[in-house]
Amino acid sequence: GKESFQKKMEVLRRLRRLLSQTSMPPVEIAVQAGVVPVLVRFLSFGSANEQLLEAAWCITNIATGDVEQTRALLPALPMIIAHLGEKSSIPVAEQCAWALGNVAGEGEEFRDILLAQGALLPLARLMLSNKDSTSRTAAWALSNLIKGPKPKAATELIKMNGVPEAIIRHMQKG
Repeated sequence: GKESFQKKMEVLRRLRRLLSQTSMPPVEIAVQAGVVPVLVRFLSFGSANEQLLEAAWCITNIATGDVEQTRALLPALPMIIAHLGEKSSIPVAEQCAWALGNVAGEGEEFRDILLAQGALLPLARLMLSNKDSTSRTAAWALSNLIKGPKPKAATELIKMNGVPEAIIRHMQKG
């Protein structure tokens, strides 16, 4: 019921605040405590929007950790990618794009996984959003996703309808 929902929201908010600390966030402790599978459950499409946003924010913060902590997020990636689509609210999609940008920034291994799981197209679509912050976040996540020695993803991106124009717009805004 409503009380259970409030309790879950409070736990998610507390976890997000802990993981958002600027000095020494307890990412390793959270991962070792098994929060990732719990967060994945909150990412299901049946969850309330506030829960989705908090869970995605927690994952975004875990993805700022080291390689092993980021690797612990692999089970969450399909749901994070799924929330880039139209079925999710713009704030949830934007937070998920930020999480993917952090994961992609961790290295080529993670970029390859994200590309194999189909993150490129939904991120590119999100970059076409009318909301500036969403468009910027998606563009940043895409830049992390396509960097590196393999130009295949960048080539695919340039061929997508509307994407070159959006990239130019972002470059002009600086």
